[in-house]
Order: sequence, then C-alpha cells, then structure tokens
Amino acid sequence: AANTTLAGSIDVPEETAQSSTSTGPVQVTQGEFTFSEATLKVSESVAGGLFNVTVQRVNGAFGSVSVAYSTADGTATAGTHYTAASGTLNFTAGQLEASFMLSVIDNSDFVNDPPVFSVTLS
Repeated sequence: AANTTLAGSIDVPEETAQSSTSTGPVQVTQGEFTFSEATLKVSESVAGGLFNVTVQRVNGAFGSVSVAYSTADGTATAGTHYTAASGTLNFTAGQLEASFMLSVIDNSDFVNDPPVFSVTLS
C-alpha cells in the first residue's frame, strides 16, 4: 500500500473592500488552503489506482482564486509507485472545497514501509 503524505497549506493575501455600512475599509480575505486530510493511506490495489484529494478553503472565501498543486517524490518514485501530477484548482467566490484525482501504481513490490510521496499547494 502506498502512503500518500499531503504537505502544507497556503495563505492567500488579504484584499481591501469598501463596506457600505462602515466609514472605512474592511479587511476581507480570499482564504487559506489546506488538505481535508493531512495524510492519506491508499492501497495500490485501489480501483484503477485513482484516489481523490480534497482541498479546503478556510478563514475567508472572498473572490475567485487559483491554487496550484504538484506531487514530489519521497521514498516513492514517480512512474514506479505513483503517477506524477500537477495542476490548478480554481475556486469561485464563496467556494469552500475543490478536489483532484491522483493515481498510485500497483507494482507488486513488497516493502515493510510503504512508499511515500507528497502533494504541495502553492
């Protein structure tokens, strides 16, 4: 079984918006982005090798924003243990969650410690 470690979270800078009920600007934020689970353990025999990764938007959801993701080798090697991936998640104003698919490769290797790779948001 491959153990997928999801690393990190990112903050999106605050923006200033005018409030009609205030005499001055009000700080609003586009949010912070983190994985719904810090660590996923995925069996290599999972159907089709595919599994879902969910990114959550917390502490604000002002405006549209894009978040990039990419995989990186740990003890697992792209092409042998998993399929390398990168892409962009586009969040609309108010959207709190988005997902993408990753794939592990059933290579029939027996190991005591499952191979690990990471996914990073930027």
